[in-house]
Amino acid sequence: MAKNIIIAVLALGVIGAGFWGYQERQGKEAVMNHAENNYQRAFHDLAYRVGYLKDKVGTSLGIQSDAQMKKTLTDVWKVSAEAHSDVGQLPLRLMAFNKTEEFLSNIAEFSYRTSFRDLSENPMTDQEKKTLKTLYKDAKSIDGELKNVQKKVLQDHLKWMDVQMALASDEEPMDNTIIDGFKTVEQQSEKYNENTDFGTDVKRLNDHYNTKMSFAGKPISEKQAVRKMKKFFELEGEYETTVKESGGGADYAFYSVTLSNDKETFTGDISKNGGVPIWLLNSREVQDPTVSLNKAADKAASFLKKHGYGKVELHESSQYDNEGLFTFVKKIDEIHYLPASIRVKIALDNGELVGFDARQYLIEDPKDQEALNATPALSEEEVLEPIRETMDIQQSSLVFTENEFGEDVLCYEVYAVMDGDTYRLLINANTGDEEDVEQVESTENVFENAV
Repeated sequence: MAKNIIIAVLALGVIGAGFWGYQERQGKEAVMNHAENNYQRAFHDLAYRVGYLKDKVGTSLGIQSDAQMKKTLTDVWKVSAEAHSDVGQLPLRLMAFNKTEEFLSNIAEFSYRTSFRDLSENPMTDQEKKTLKTLYKDAKSIDGELKNVQKKVLQDHLKWMDVQMALASDEEPMDNTIIDGFKTVEQQSEKYNENTDFGTDVKRLNDHYNTKMSFAGKPISEKQAVRKMKKFFELEGEYETTVKESGGGADYAFYSVTLSNDKETFTGDISKNGGVPIWLLNSREVQDPTVSLNKAADKAASFLKKHGYGKVELHESSQYDNEGLFTFVKKIDEIHYLPASIRVKIALDNGELVGFDARQYLIEDPKDQEALNATPALSEEEVLEPIRETMDIQQSSLVFTENEFGEDVLCYEVYAVMDGDTYRLLINANTGDEEDVEQVESTENVFENAV
């Protein structure tokens, strides 16, 4: 009898372990499938948009009407910016791919500056028309290469998760169609950037963005990067560790670190110089909330202060499913400086950090704060009065923001409601012009773009 009971208990144990293993495997497969689907969507969107971009630039070459030219170049600007965003969603950050992003940025900025001026008063120059012809040729070449990659992806059922693992591997991948194709695109983009005259204003703006991020301090080793990650997340115990150094063409040197065990996986980038955490993520499943959003906000603020971000203040907070997302921004003369933002995710089941993104803060942290004019020419009432005619104002405050030319601008940030929808308006505090207006996104959309 006792023997039978022991056998039954052992059998149940084996079945339970098998079921637990099955659930673990199913959970990991679900995460992998979700990531793969996102990569596939971003890639096919990129291929479509580059093709559309090529067609629009080609169309512009035959346009005679100023109004039609403005419309077409506006489309070029929007699509090139969207294509740039698609590139950022692909697992290519471990290889040098900054020249392609720069090429798309150059097209976006060139088309924006050209389309948003009065072409009847200030028509396109011969040099600008020549640039358009060059862009069409370049876009055709990149479009062709992307189409080749897309064809292989569809024919051979290639997976982007394999690309991510190949790039993260210490061994040089022997044959990877996607990586090889994008290396060709990158080489072409570098050549186009060097040989295309986008105009001095465009190049100056790109120089402005490309030189902002830098890291002081001595270079750290891979082991030190792992220790930095563990200290930041307050991790103890053993973890399977993967470390990969950034590609040689990246704007700055960093280590991409992955720490994993049976329960959770931590990923992030640590700068090679100084060992600064750039972004970090814990991909564990968060259970039902037991921590309030206010307490989670306090935990996020304490966490940032502990890690040396004492001159930031909470600007926005939201709850998405079982996580709290908090955006902190730098304060200058008691005014929020919106470009320099840090996002923190707190799990509401136990209050621990599950996400951190300081990229915008590190890029946009203003070094010359004395040049910022914090005194508005217009009073708050002067700005709000015309808005009240059509909208119900919820709140307003002075902020610094950055316009499309990379210039710091003092604005009134206004949240207002009209017909049940909430809008966020940025009104220039010196001219009264609208710098930006957007409808506040739904919870789902904000979450998809969050840390």
